[in-house]
Amino acid sequence: MVTAGSHNLESKITTGAWHALITNFLAFAEQSFLDEVAMEPGADPVQFRLDLL
Repeated sequence: MVTAGSHNLESKITTGAWHALITNFLAFAEQSFLDEVAMEPGADPVQFRLDLL
């Protein structure tokens, strides 16, 4: 007989993306696109993201 359990840990680190590997590839595509959007008008990609916050 095989049993499985779980454990909940309160953390500020999100782990949702670890459950689905494809999410990491989508995040890469999204961030690459955001880089292109930022660079079109000549903005720094990091500062562009910070301005969105």
